[in-house]
Amino acid sequence: MKRILFASDLSDSGMNALKYTLALTKDTGISIDLLHVFDIPVIVASSLPQTAISTMINERSELVLEDLKELQKVIPENQQGKLDAVYGPYPASEIVHVATENEADIIVMALRQKYSFIDRLMGTVTAQTIALSNIPVLAIPSGASFTGIHKILFPTAIAQSHSLPEKEEKALQWLYNFWSIFKYPSIHLLHIDNDADEGTDITFKHKPFSETDFTVSHAKSLEAGIIDYVKKEKAELIALYKPHRSFWERLYHSSVTRKLLFKSRIPLLVFS
Repeated sequence: MKRILFASDLSDSGMNALKYTLALTKDTGISIDLLHVFDIPVIVASSLPQTAISTMINERSELVLEDLKELQKVIPENQQGKLDAVYGPYPASEIVHVATENEADIIVMALRQKYSFIDRLMGTVTAQTIALSNIPVLAIPSGASFTGIHKILFPTAIAQSHSLPEKEEKALQWLYNFWSIFKYPSIHLLHIDNDADEGTDITFKHKPFSETDFTVSHAKSLEAGIIDYVKKEKAELIALYKPHRSFWERLYHSSVTRKLLFKSRIPLLVFS
């Protein structure tokens, strides 16, 4: 990992997420780019001539850049990257575009503690970015504090008795290599089986690889099983593999998953 794009909403949750990112990347020299996407209210824009709108965008861009420069002061000099203030009505699209242009290895974003009616109706910018991006996205919940990445939970629809598809094997290898800079955390695959004995977890050590364990756990639902397992095992990160389409969509559209995203203190990594 060489470059992070930190998409800031300039909120308290965003500052907390930046502190988490700095703790995560301490002594690594990983470059951190800062981005803020801003918009102009439709009512204002529709009542002004184009020249006035252009002036307003330029002025707002300069103010945002000043905010980003202030924010950048907390980043060690050897990690300070690019600053981008971008105008756009669709923040998720702009974030993905800038991340691609900057050749970022990962996008880091905050999840706010409180969400507006529009957020609940349309989905958060973080959720929209996850849906659009082919670059991994790390979502850091409000209030999360970095205590190290020692244990990663990787939910899977594949039962232990089956061989992993090639794509999922590669996903696990990517996940292992990607976090190797943080001293190789252990990866725990979790399969929720409604037919398993209630209250019983069966763990296969060093399966399917020497650096991973595989647990079959009973739960009434996939989503509830993930939350229960995180609480029991004290995982510091949940990793979801997006191309496992039906599994991902089941999680993405779940109300329990939204609870996990919005109320959990466990960061979520989604990758393709």
